[in-house]
Amino acid sequence: MKYIELSVPCTDETRREILMAELSDFPFESFCEEEDRLKAYMPEPEYARCEPEIAQWLRDKGLPCTAEALPDRNWNEVWESNFEPIEVEGRCRIRAPFHPRNPACEYDIEIMPKMSFGTGHHATTYLMAAELLDSDPSGLRGLDMGSGTGVLAILAVLRGAVHMDAVDIDEWAYENGTENIEANGMTGRVQPL
Repeated sequence: MKYIELSVPCTDETRREILMAELSDFPFESFCEEEDRLKAYMPEPEYARCEPEIAQWLRDKGLPCTAEALPDRNWNEVWESNFEPIEVEGRCRIRAPFHPRNPACEYDIEIMPKMSFGTGHHATTYLMAAELLDSDPSGLRGLDMGSGTGVLAILAVLRGAVHMDAVDIDEWAYENGTENIEANGMTGRVQPL
């Protein structure tokens, strides 16, 4: 399937995050933050239907942008070649199934994020994982709201939580979280909802 890449110049990280949240109102399937811009991706047929509305929104915001049709390619293969594992505080490795484990890390979490949030690349997930590493949830039950991939609920159980409910309203995230919970042997200990 061919995709359109919308590129919006923006050097401020906070502003890029706000733009990403605002552009999520349109059917973009993924985003890529670079130092000087935000890129958003949508299948070409969807973009053709939404283009006038997106263009008007950008004009109203005074945002310059470029839209480019990308050649058809295996996007999973492209994503996999660019996806790097994350190590949190040198104690927890969050990786995709195609990355090797790091035996030096105390915790190893396998995440296939697909279109869900929660790989550790974003500061909020990284910081919450770091906080979990510094806390003791032993014997506790918890709730991870907006769980995305389920990574934080999985880490909480690895750190000793008795049970975690992982809640997300997005169907993609629910399905992906369920897969990640199973891949990490957490079925029954982390409940996707």
